[in-house]
Amino acid sequence: MPVIRLEDVPEIAETGPDRDTLVMKKAIGSKERDPAFAMPDETPSLSITYIKIWGRLQQITCDETDRAMFIVEGDGIARVGDDPPQRFGPGDFILIPRGVSYEFKGNLTYLVINSPQRPCIRRSASEDDLGVPPGTKIDESVDYRDLHRPRPSEGALIL
Repeated sequence: MPVIRLEDVPEIAETGPDRDTLVMKKAIGSKERDPAFAMPDETPSLSITYIKIWGRLQQITCDETDRAMFIVEGDGIARVGDDPPQRFGPGDFILIPRGVSYEFKGNLTYLVINSPQRPCIRRSASEDDLGVPPGTKIDESVDYRDLHRPRPSEGALIL
């Protein structure tokens, strides 16, 4: 079994006023399921992507697979399905059942794991459940990578 070094995985950046600000490294997966996959060793039965995000991941639904997210660093707040928003931080897992929409926001690094690897569908709404209108533009004068916020206490919801 080959060792996959994160430094060898090409970055795919998504930035702009109508996109989430994130950088992905698709470490494990297949070209058959994802044409953007660029690693020499492939498997269609699993995908693992290393992601850094600054801002908000708009509502998305994975209709064909359960999804697990492991938070490597940073913190944020997530809503999965109809559950109330919950804070998360380093070392936490977020389980997203197949067919359930989710969204989150924060400045963080995480792994997303899908098995079997399947595409996801981005949804839109008149206003997301985190109180941020869709299409909210990211302030490009701010380097979100340099922001560090301590994990909020269990008191008021801070975004």
